[in-house]
Amino acid sequence: MARGNRWEWKWATVVTRREILVTARTVIASLLAVTTVGLAACAGYSSRPYEPGSPAGQEAYKKARKDIYPRQVRQNPTRYGDDTMAWAGIVKDVALFQSDYGPAVRVLIEHRYFDWIEDHGAQPEVYFLSPRGEGEFMIIVKPEKQFDEKGIAQLIPAGTMAVAVGKIHVKAAQDKTRPLALLTQYFQFIDRKRYRTDVFDYGRENEPIKKVEGGEFWTKYGPR
Repeated sequence: MARGNRWEWKWATVVTRREILVTARTVIASLLAVTTVGLAACAGYSSRPYEPGSPAGQEAYKKARKDIYPRQVRQNPTRYGDDTMAWAGIVKDVALFQSDYGPAVRVLIEHRYFDWIEDHGAQPEVYFLSPRGEGEFMIIVKPEKQFDEKGIAQLIPAGTMAVAVGKIHVKAAQDKTRPLALLTQYFQFIDRKRYRTDVFDYGRENEPIKKVEGGEFWTKYGPR
């Protein structure tokens, strides 16, 4: 079979994010179809834009900018104070604290580049984050019922994927020693079984993208 040659040709032609959205996902689909024919046939394969799980979230996300990144905000917080932005990342830590409005949870998130695409197919993972990002940020979540520290850590365990839509807390961003704080209009936590960071290595929009060499995904599904 010429699978190896086809891969080499396809990856040689992939140079920008726009091309990867079409080309790489076609490659994944074909590999999954070869590796797990029956399962892939039952599950089907499709790529579609990320969509929040609630009407309010969809409305907030629709207005959010995906081209503003933490490093830009850190350099000039006031410039982006009026912008609603969407960030994704991986939960590092959670902590309970007493806010002005009662018990709340501070969620510390390690930012990751995200192409805002859902990939549905034979694989359990739907979201393919980059292994890279632009540092930490945090959001504040008000729990619907009371939890202790252990309960919160079980509810939102480290390693969970997080999506947050909101505006930056400009005053807090002036303190360079603290993580950026996003005042969320919408947030979503996604089980770690639903995403991977060892498939595509990419950065900001229009930057080149490449596969993560030696990643477990490619070891399992890549050409032999």
